[in-house]
Amino acid sequence: MTRAQAREDAEPREEREPVGPLKFQSERWRRIRAHQGQDSYLAELTKFLKGD
Repeated sequence: MTRAQAREDAEPREEREPVGPLKFQSERWRRIRAHQGQDSYLAELTKFLKGD
């Protein structure tokens, strides 16, 4: 799903509840972690840093 598709499927801005800064930040970090988990370079780097 692309961002454009997500916007089309999402509710109009007027109907969405405003998101607080903490919820916004936690969602942002969740997305970052999800993408980092799929990156083989970062996965190897993480293993190295953890000593595995």
